[in-house]
Amino acid sequence: MNEELSNPKLFDQKLNNLYNFENNLNTSLFAYSLCCHYHGIPLHFQSKSQKFITELKKIIPAEWITNTKFESIIYLLSPSEFGFTIESFSDESSQDCITKENNTIAIQRDFAAKIVEKKVLLLCEEEMSDGLYNFLRWFLSEKLMEINSFVVHASCVLDKESKAHLFLGHSNAGKTTITELSSPRLVLGDDMNLISVENGQLYAEAGAIGGRFNSMIGYGKKVPLKAIYWLHQDKINGKIELDALTSTQYLLASFANLHWPTLPSEKIEKLIDFSEKATSTVKFYQLNFKKESSIWELLDP
Repeated sequence: MNEELSNPKLFDQKLNNLYNFENNLNTSLFAYSLCCHYHGIPLHFQSKSQKFITELKKIIPAEWITNTKFESIIYLLSPSEFGFTIESFSDESSQDCITKENNTIAIQRDFAAKIVEKKVLLLCEEEMSDGLYNFLRWFLSEKLMEINSFVVHASCVLDKESKAHLFLGHSNAGKTTITELSSPRLVLGDDMNLISVENGQLYAEAGAIGGRFNSMIGYGKKVPLKAIYWLHQDKINGKIELDALTSTQYLLASFANLHWPTLPSEKIEKLIDFSEKATSTVKFYQLNFKKESSIWELLDP
């Protein structure tokens, strides 16, 4: 496992810090809290930093915030408590999220977390950073599946008729690039978005879990999807409709932050069923595109 990492010593340090965090947890020191329903998933944050809670309130829709105290609590602790600087804590070139103990431990370059019964111990910067968003991607993806909402690594742009176009692809395929080229159209999200099916209609929703662009329509709003595209940079613009099997495979490859080896068979079947339903609901294309705004003349003339 550690062969995948450029700094396995740092990984081991973070792992040991999580165990120390668990063994020496003093909940009374976490004086500041925020409870919310994040896309319907109850989250209860406890932090030593009032500034973090204040910043968190700024990005969460007001209607998501609640006074209800949830039993399951995320205790957020700064890596500085273990002697790290921001730079030393993230001194890892790999972007992979490595999990252990049946996905109850997750370590990435900018966060480390451990689930202990109804507690979640989280090490990351006490601000709205990539570390927090990467944690949320790991923590929320499976939970959202339970309410039939699926996180995809994708960008999403609204056309002139307010219909959503969802763009999938490998890393560096151009998901953010095609978003940058879409002006003056509204950007739903350029990195992580949610998709769901209701009454035979496929919808997209801004993820609120990171990315270069903030959603231009806000969070918690579902937009009908017009088409899905698998991106391929090319010298000419063009789109090719894909067959059902290829479309399903590409969508399955785009679900974000799921630890497939530990997923129970019923969840894997749910992912496959949803993918087949989603790709039969809207057209799915391979999109060949130049890095020019002219691609949008093809998609949204």
